[in-house]
Amino acid sequence: MADGPKPYTEEDREREKVESLRLASSIPQNGARWELTVQQAGVANDSRPVYLATVRAAATCSEAAVLNFESFPGAPPSLDDLYAFLCRAICFPMSRQNAARPQVVQISSHSNTEDELSGKAEFQSTLQYLAQKARSELEVAIIFEGEKGARSSEVTNADGLGSTKQMQSSPSSGRFACHVCSKRLPAASISRCSSCKAMNYCSRECQAVDWPQHKTYCNILKTHMSRAPELRDFGLEVDRRLLDDRADLHGYLSDTCILGHGLWRTDLIQGTFDLVARMRVSESVVATEAFPKTLCPFSTPLSPDSGFRDTPAAICGWKDYYKAKSIPKNSPACLLLSNALTLFHGLTHLFPRSSLPISRGSYVCLHIIESSQTDVELAATYECLAALLPQVTVDIFIIAREIVVIPITSTDYTVHATITEQEQGGKLTLNHPAVFARRQYSVEYKNSELECCVRVHFARSSYSDFPRDKYPPHLIVCHDAATKLFIDASMDAEEAKASRQTLDAILSQKTNVIFAERTELDAEQVAKALKKTNAGIHARVKVNPFRQPLTRQLTSEVNIPCYANGFVVPFTVS
Repeated sequence: MADGPKPYTEEDREREKVESLRLASSIPQNGARWELTVQQAGVANDSRPVYLATVRAAATCSEAAVLNFESFPGAPPSLDDLYAFLCRAICFPMSRQNAARPQVVQISSHSNTEDELSGKAEFQSTLQYLAQKARSELEVAIIFEGEKGARSSEVTNADGLGSTKQMQSSPSSGRFACHVCSKRLPAASISRCSSCKAMNYCSRECQAVDWPQHKTYCNILKTHMSRAPELRDFGLEVDRRLLDDRADLHGYLSDTCILGHGLWRTDLIQGTFDLVARMRVSESVVATEAFPKTLCPFSTPLSPDSGFRDTPAAICGWKDYYKAKSIPKNSPACLLLSNALTLFHGLTHLFPRSSLPISRGSYVCLHIIESSQTDVELAATYECLAALLPQVTVDIFIIAREIVVIPITSTDYTVHATITEQEQGGKLTLNHPAVFARRQYSVEYKNSELECCVRVHFARSSYSDFPRDKYPPHLIVCHDAATKLFIDASMDAEEAKASRQTLDAILSQKTNVIFAERTELDAEQVAKALKKTNAGIHARVKVNPFRQPLTRQLTSEVNIPCYANGFVVPFTVS
């Protein structure tokens, strides 16, 4: 007798909860609009109240539209409960239709039910926090019934790309955490060290507990914080939403009508596009034109009126680059070009000219190591080097152990469609034949007018195993080396061994190296660590003029200036 379908168990629910918390942010966003209700549904046998959370497709109350529901006995659901509930609806909808992430979730109550929670201030605060967390981690706007825009149905275009009309999310103050007890509070309730202004505390008691440790580096953090105004000045007309403590990248891209087009994805700009996202992303997102030429005309020479056409090496910051390319000062191009122009800055300003062959008619080889999947997806942006290095042939190798190597443009876009996510021991593996076949791949950008060729090669390999003797680098670049190359307590034995091997491979090359870090604190720690190596390298930390104009937060407990590629540690191994 054939076995029937297995019953859905509590173990299944817990498994889905764990998986959905990990996967929800990478599920493709389809522009849908959902409704979330939380209400008291009755009383349990032990006389405790029972609360019911339901999420359904908007504009209907039919049972067929229910995507998820869950009961919570004894007390209204907490922030973590509601966030996990929403993630499970995204990844495992009850209808078993394709997983999809909505653009908007409206919190409301149906007219035929009594909303017994509407007057509870504590639960209303929980919903406000949910709105902030859903926006920052899932890119889902939470709106409340009766808010401006709550009744509008215009959310996305038919193709799922960003609409010209922005949906308003609920008002929510930024959330921070105490450095000692990790208690999370709104910005208005957090206290900071009166000297350095860098550390967050919930009370004087917690600050007193931390003072014996904090006093040893308070002055250092005070110095770092004093440079915050300088670091916020990019010489451009950067939208203030990108530079606030809680940058609203999603809202900015929506307002400029580019969200979802080509490379204009928040996970790519924020550097969080990972292997799971690569496995799940649709072809339409990647196969579209990577970077619209109206935002940055890669294929055109530098403007003859800029003063940089004959001396591109004189470009030393965003202001110069925008002028050289005749780009409006409010263009968002800088959000995607930081990696490419940090590399250019290293070639032209951080080392003696004699050590880097970038004169006309030269050839230069560059290694970008310990790369992420984001680096692979943004490879098309390196085409901008063609106008900056005329008559130079450039080979760029993007090297990492775990990247999915696929074509970037629609000209050869066949393999990735067959790639499926595989799990082994809870960890993503890359043993699918289609993935393995793409261990190496190259993209070439030729420009006959500029007489330049930029070739980007992908190699899924550790740097210690990469054939460095066959492709000797003139420059090695590693982004976020502090967390990738230097051993800390969070690394297991295997990761620590791999980090040591990679660092040894770098120091054996006898060439120029740049470590690009997000904070001055990380950069200084890297410089100190280099001094302790057998090579005894003395390196100085420098502010990177091509840091990404998007405020990051190192942690919710610390407020020091943090920008992708914010600081560079250049050195030469001799």
